[in-house]
Amino acid sequence: MSKKLSETLENTELEFLNSLVKIIILKDLDNIALINGKIESFKAGQEIEVNYWIAETLVNLNLAKFKEEEITLVNLSKIHWKETLPTSRQLPKLNKNFYCNLKRFLYRLSMEAKKEPSKLKDYEKALNISRDIINCRIRKIASLASSPSVPENILSNLTIEEMQLYEGLRNIIYEWKKTILSEEIW
Repeated sequence: MSKKLSETLENTELEFLNSLVKIIILKDLDNIALINGKIESFKAGQEIEVNYWIAETLVNLNLAKFKEEEITLVNLSKIHWKETLPTSRQLPKLNKNFYCNLKRFLYRLSMEAKKEPSKLKDYEKALNISRDIINCRIRKIASLASSPSVPENILSNLTIEEMQLYEGLRNIIYEWKKTILSEEIW
């Protein structure tokens, strides 16, 4: 992977970690020091909005849960079904944080499988479905990148990571075509 692309993907990950997300507090939390220096208490059942990295920490400590469901095997299967329909040449819209959430979901499943071998089947299924989704989308993005023009409404269905891939492929294809069709001989 090119250095520029990997840096862009790392920046996307950092933006995701600092994005705001809603969580529901599961246990009373007293005298919690916030980033801004304030001390607050939270009651069980209270909904708050915090940076993702804070939310993830609280969820991992079983002190909170995400308000909106992150990726599950069921909704991953629904995405897979939409992507792999034989007649589907379209790029269904994904949540803008799909890949960041997918990485966390797969990591969580792999950790569960290490602790509890019966979960290995779920992890392998999720990994295979994820690979299929990614491969389908890459094929569609490569096709778009080689097209002379792409409607804006189709590009709006790309995630940030996919847009980087699209632009990179489009530039490579443009340069390749320009070189091949050039009247200059090496």
